[in-house]
Amino acid sequence: MLPYRSPRMLAFVAPATEGRALWRTLSGVLLTIFAFLALATGSIAFVLFVGEAIQLGLGYKLVLQMQSGQGAVATLMQLALIAAITPVLWLSLRLFHKRPLSSLFGPTGNINWRYFCVAALIVILISGPDFLLSGLFGQLIPAMSLGAWLPWVLPATAILFLQVLAEELFFRGYLLQQLGARFKSRWIWWVLPAALFGLLHYNPSGFGDGPAIIVVLTTFFMGLVLAD
Repeated sequence: MLPYRSPRMLAFVAPATEGRALWRTLSGVLLTIFAFLALATGSIAFVLFVGEAIQLGLGYKLVLQMQSGQGAVATLMQLALIAAITPVLWLSLRLFHKRPLSSLFGPTGNINWRYFCVAALIVILISGPDFLLSGLFGQLIPAMSLGAWLPWVLPATAILFLQVLAEELFFRGYLLQQLGARFKSRWIWWVLPAALFGLLHYNPSGFGDGPAIIVVLTTFFMGLVLAD
């Protein structure tokens, strides 16, 4: 069954009711986008300046790695940039909606472990076959040795958690609540954020044209599941 405006859904979007005017939502989205672009530009300029000061050509090399996601440091910097969306969301909620960041987590703030287990099962069912097929038929090439990889596990896990949290708070928190409080159509509050979520993962230079479309469709579908 497709998601509908159930009592639980209405309770989830209730914090956005008073500030549901479309101009407020657009202002929050634009502030988030511009702040992210400013942070990205500033971080690139900082890396370029520091890298070139250390060694000629190092800054440009690090910037290229950041843009392509190659290397542990560059990957963590990419994730940290996305994680920075959370404090920008806090600012947007304060400025345009007069509500706290905690309102994006739901009406109770408690974890529903039954839903958590169901969601985990769905993720396993989706990712499990891909993992098995890749291991059976794909050519898996280690990116780095175990000794080089192990020290990055803890910082990568922490930053990855913050990055995923920021994405969920924006797409399945802010957008879903704001659009759900303003519009009744599920095409707007359910499908539209998932479509934007999928399109932002389009990366033909990194995946190739065909696989990039598959990544978009997969993340779009996951966006629907997570929002539901």
